[in-house]
Amino acid sequence: MDAAIDDTDSAYAPSSLVIGPFRRAVTETYFDLDLAIDKVAGGTPVVMCLLTSPEFYDPDVSVITTWTGPIAGHAVVAIGLAIYDGPPIPGGPEPGARFLCLRNSWGADWGRAGHVLMSEVVARQCTQVALDIAPLDPDARSIRA
Repeated sequence: MDAAIDDTDSAYAPSSLVIGPFRRAVTETYFDLDLAIDKVAGGTPVVMCLLTSPEFYDPDVSVITTWTGPIAGHAVVAIGLAIYDGPPIPGGPEPGARFLCLRNSWGADWGRAGHVLMSEVVARQCTQVALDIAPLDPDARSIRA
């Protein structure tokens, strides 16, 4: 059995207070951001492993359009794709610019209820890898279709 999904290891198991299913398996790893964006656009959430910059740590941030260099690594979940269809904004997005909707683990006080839009331009600068995570069927011990 793949050690990454071995739930017999007590260090892997969550608290008994957690109601399952809780096991997960990486089904795809994307070093090509276009493939990850395609998955998100198709409705599949993707874990994004990022190098964060100071803009990311502003608790009032709702849209990230600049990246000024790495501070630390962090993971978020890309849950949607937005396309800007407004007028051109000087210094801002052009019509057709794409934004990933990211869900963070820092709670509802960060961003807008724990979410932020990150421009595709910034995502290309700071994403190290993206992972497609799927729940496992607890009975069949295989990835759900």
